Amino acid sequence: MTRVLMFVVALTLSFSASAAAQPILTVVDSIVLDQPDPYFLTVPLSVTPDGDGFLVTDAQEPRLFRYRGDGSLDRTYGAEGEGPGELEEAALAMPFRTAEILGISWSPAAAQSFDRESGAFIDRYALSGAVESAHLDGEVLWVGGVDYGSRTAVRRVELESGSVERFVTIPASYRPGAPLHGIFPQIPIAMWGDTLLVGFEPLAELVLVDKDGGELDRFSLPSSARRGTPDDPEAAILEVFRDGPYERVFGTLSATRALHRRSDGTILVVHFDSRPEPPPVTSEAFVSVVSADRRSVCLDAAVPLSPEAQPAVGFRGDTLLVLEQVIVGFDVQAVLRFIEVDTTANCRWTNVLR
Repeated sequence: MTRVLMFVVALTLSFSASAAAQPILTVVDSIVLDQPDPYFLTVPLSVTPDGDGFLVTDAQEPRLFRYRGDGSLDRTYGAEGEGPGELEEAALAMPFRTAEILGISWSPAAAQSFDRESGAFIDRYALSGAVESAHLDGEVLWVGGVDYGSRTAVRRVELESGSVERFVTIPASYRPGAPLHGIFPQIPIAMWGDTLLVGFEPLAELVLVDKDGGELDRFSLPSSARRGTPDDPEAAILEVFRDGPYERVFGTLSATRALHRRSDGTILVVHFDSRPEPPPVTSEAFVSVVSADRRSVCLDAAVPLSPEAQPAVGFRGDTLLVLEQVIVGFDVQAVLRFIEVDTTANCRWTNVLR
C-alpha cells in the first residue's frame, strides 16, 4: 500500500492565519489508487465507500472501478457500448442490495446492476433526465438533476417498476429563457431519515424537504473565502455572455458540489471555485459546516488541492474523501485523501440567510 503524506504539511501551513475562524481540516490518511494498463483515471467523477473498499467513476472511462482499502484495483464493472452491461459515460457507482453494485450512466441514461464478486451484469433500469447525484433507499433511487420538462430538481425512481415521482421546483433562473437554463444541471442531494437536503450548483440556497416533497426549510449560506454567489447571479451571468467567452461563466460563481449530514447532525457543504479563464478547471474547494439546527454556519475551510485540479469528493461516515490526479515527479498518481473536519476549535459561526 502506497501512502502519501506530502499534503499534511501543506494543509497545516495553509491554516496558520485563519484556523480559529474556519473549520480545521486534517488529512488523516492518503492512499494511491492503482491504475494498471489500460486503465487510467483522468477526471474522477465520484468516490463512494463499499465495505472496506471504494467505488470510483471517471469521465474518460466507460466502466466502474472497485478498489480495495489499500488502493489496489479489485475489479471493474461494465464495458464500452450501449447494450446490457455496457456504458459510454459512467457517472456514479454505489453498493446495491447485499451483493451487487449499481452503476449509473449518462449514456445510456440507465442504472445497471452487477454482481460484486464476479462483475457479471445482472439487470438494467432505464432512467430519464439528468443524473448528477443519487441516493439509494432500498429499491428506490433518489436522483438529483435538473429536469427542464417538469421544472423539478429531484426524482424518486422505483427501480423495479420504473415509476417516477418528481419533486422540488427549480428556481426561476433555471427555466427556459433564463440565464442559468441548461448550464448548471448539478443538483447535489443528501438524505437522512425522511428528509432530503437539496442544493442548486451555482446558487447559495439549500432546500430541506420531506419524502413527499413538502418544504421543511430553506436557507442560504454566505461566503467568506470562496467566491460565493453575486447578489444578482442572473445579471452577472448575462454580463459574461455579453463579454465572452462562454466558459467564463463557470468562474463567476461558486458551485455547490456535495452535501453530507454527519452523525452529530451537522451538515458538510462542499463548494468548488473554477478559475475565471477557460477551460473551467477547479482551482479551489471549500468546506463549510452548517449547525444541526440549521441556524448558523462555520464557513469556507480550503481543501488542499494540486494545481489545475479536477477532484471528486465523497464521504465515509463523518470523513471527507477527496480523489484527484496528482503529479509526483514524472509520474501522475490518483490520490485518495481522508480528511477530518473539526469545528470545536473556536470556529467563527455566522448566521445562515433566510
